[in-house]
Amino acid sequence: MNIYRHGDLCIKQVKRLPEGLKEKKSNVLAVGETTGHAHVLQGERFKMYEKDNVLYLSVQEVTPLTHEEHKRIDIAPGEYIIQTEKEYNPFDDEINKVSD
Repeated sequence: MNIYRHGDLCIKQVKRLPEGLKEKKSNVLAVGETTGHAHVLQGERFKMYEKDNVLYLSVQEVTPLTHEEHKRIDIAPGEYIIQTEKEYNPFDDEINKVSD
C-alpha cells in the first residue's frame, strides 16, 4: 500500500473505493488557505470522486502531483483516499486543519 505526503495532504492507497461516490470534474486536490496555492494533478488518466466531504482518487497511470511550494511527486496507479492533516491543540482542546 502506498502512502504519499504532499504538504498538508496525506494520500493513502485503499483496497477499493467505497460505493456511492460522486465524480468530481477537477484536477485540484486542495487549495492552500493562506497562500492560495493548489495541489494539482497533471495528466488525464485519473478520476476524482467525493462522498460525505471526503475525496477519493482512482489513478490509471503514474500521475504527477504539483504545488508551488512542494516538490513534485508521482502517484502510482491505484485507488486512494485524500486526507487533510489535522493538529490537536491541547490548550484550547481543539482539533484544527493544518494550514498550507
